[in-house]
Amino acid sequence: MFEMRKKLGRLVMNGGLSEEEYKSISLEIHNSNRQNLTVFTIVSAFFLMIMTVLSCFISDIEKNRIIYLGSMVIMAAIMIISQVFGEKSRKLILICVYGFISLLFIFGIVIGTWKNPDNISTAFIALLLTVPMLFTDRPIRMIGAIIFYTAVFSFASAATKTADLAEIDIMDGCIFGAISAIVSSYMMSVKCERFIYERKAVVLSEIDVLTGLHNRNSYENSMETFPESAERTVSCVYIDVNGLHELNNSKGHEMGDRMLQFIANELKKQFGESTFRIGGDEFVAFAADMSRDETERRTGLITEASEKEGYHISVGIEVRLKEGLSMEELIRSAESEMYKVKRLYYEQNGNDRRSRR
Repeated sequence: MFEMRKKLGRLVMNGGLSEEEYKSISLEIHNSNRQNLTVFTIVSAFFLMIMTVLSCFISDIEKNRIIYLGSMVIMAAIMIISQVFGEKSRKLILICVYGFISLLFIFGIVIGTWKNPDNISTAFIALLLTVPMLFTDRPIRMIGAIIFYTAVFSFASAATKTADLAEIDIMDGCIFGAISAIVSSYMMSVKCERFIYERKAVVLSEIDVLTGLHNRNSYENSMETFPESAERTVSCVYIDVNGLHELNNSKGHEMGDRMLQFIANELKKQFGESTFRIGGDEFVAFAADMSRDETERRTGLITEASEKEGYHISVGIEVRLKEGLSMEELIRSAESEMYKVKRLYYEQNGNDRRSRR
């Protein structure tokens, strides 16, 4: 019983996900809602514009012209606000989403009650069943919106219609409101699960499973975009692990994996997320607006920590101005420095193995 309530609570609060999982896909939800908001506001505004034009020629809907026109203007405003200001503001997009939903619900209530008091309402019921499934949010908030506007619809029907028609409207509102709450919660759960699977797929395509660093695929995608994060300079650190082949042969691949994981952790500790494993024993890190002295200090800490564990690395560093920067040349220069250090290491340790090119 406790587990059932726990699952139900997670479904209502986070679409069936844990709080951490839900927060991890917040960006995907934001982008999806912003995209959907753009599409649906344009479609809705276009439909309202057509209805406004038709109201000039069809007497049955002439009385609704001001509602069509006003709703169209508000819809256009929501679209413009979400496009101009909503890219980085998740709260603003959420406000626009519920503004859009509220506008459609109010539109359905007004058309179905005050403007048509002699007929059973159909517009609000249709919107009640469809609109909540257009976006993704915590189900509890959408359920709250459904309950609130169903109550408003019920009061409006009771105030404007005969007892018989109001009874039918209220019963329809309650039944289809309950269906909408259940179906929309389920659909949000499905969407959240899809976002989780898509995120895992992205992680698997861009993260090196052994070390947890970004992999070569991510490295190649980031090469041209990273300079955008810098104002003055871009630093490149190129690291090659010495003796990985020998360690694998003498003590097994598990020990080699431990060495790679240790160095990867130290590299990420010093240079954050802009760290990559680009080959079996090769790592690259980028840094924005970091001086050569600071870059050398941090790589020195990595070297020192590695040597305490009995590991040895060869490090190449290059720092260049952002203006006119070629990332290929930056990386090539750091790689060349690394090979010089690597050759010196093997010469000093009496090993005639030559570094790869």
